[in-house]
Amino acid sequence: GNLSYSWNITPFTHVDTLGMATSAPDFSFTTPGQDSIVYTITLTVADSSGCVDSTFKNYTVYAQPLAGFAVSAADSCSPFTVTFTNTSTTGLSGTGEVLVYQWDFGNGILSGAVDTTVTFSNSGTRDTTFYQTLIVLNSLGCSDTISDSVIVHPNPLADFQVTDSLGCAPFLIDTSVVKAVDYVYTNSNYVWEVLDNAGNVIQQYNGINNLNYQINADNDSVYIRLVAQSLYNCDNDTTPLQLFYTIPNPQPDFALLPDSI
Repeated sequence: GNLSYSWNITPFTHVDTLGMATSAPDFSFTTPGQDSIVYTITLTVADSSGCVDSTFKNYTVYAQPLAGFAVSAADSCSPFTVTFTNTSTTGLSGTGEVLVYQWDFGNGILSGAVDTTVTFSNSGTRDTTFYQTLIVLNSLGCSDTISDSVIVHPNPLADFQVTDSLGCAPFLIDTSVVKAVDYVYTNSNYVWEVLDNAGNVIQQYNGINNLNYQINADNDSVYIRLVAQSLYNCDNDTTPLQLFYTIPNPQPDFALLPDSI
């Protein structure tokens, strides 16, 4: 005849069930504690004649480790050195339990250390995100995985193009003869510096298009350099010195020659 089913789980803690009166129920064990739990699962079957039988089995649900780590900082300029501090727990009581660690730092570096320090680089002109993954395994073969990321900001870039570095006096040095390359994702501001031949800064202009220095004397020279400032408070970048100079003016002169007879 027809069979009826009755399932029982002891202890009935940290268990989610579905279909306890069916032939194929679903059990989910969460074991949030610090140790493994042995569950006794009993099935009782009865037929339409009132005959009853039961059986049981024991199942051990192992405690799962909990992966975790903290970073010394989440973003910075390149090169960015980050200390990863492991906060994982074993999921088992006792002081002798040891975890196995599998780190992947997203930049080609792998590690099995507990804690570690890794340096990330970004040579581009936009933010680069590196994704880290930590897998932890306990002695029972149970594992847990956690992921996070760090952002490496690009450093500022200072660069300009020169179309003419010499001329007759007065020689105006502005964006018609030298133009900065604008890196909008790395640089927040540009400062032009004018230096004399002794290396002293004699004039500054703030802004990418605001250079406007004139050499008034002939046979004179100055040096120009560009300082790029970062969007992310990274160290400034500075171009090498570029010489601009005026050529000597021609010297008019003449002499009178006596008339010949």
